[in-house]
Amino acid sequence: MDAEEVIKKVSDIGSYILEDDIRLYYKYASELGEEGGTILDVGTGLGKSAIALGLSNPKNQVFTYDTGEYPMERKWSESL
Repeated sequence: MDAEEVIKKVSDIGSYILEDDIRLYYKYASELGEEGGTILDVGTGLGKSAIALGLSNPKNQVFTYDTGEYPMERKWSESL
């Protein structure tokens, strides 16, 4: 999958993450090689960056953390 395909896959996820940001994620995540690597995404929001990082190199392990407050304040998600 190339960077433009990753952008297309995550384009419907609400976020302030720009296409240029995803291109950078793709560049660096795919440089982790065939074995992949471990990535920690802090302040994940709805997960657009984490999903893009994972799609950029399926061998990567992507761990995420977020308190969940910001997406709820923006009405992007709701408390369960």
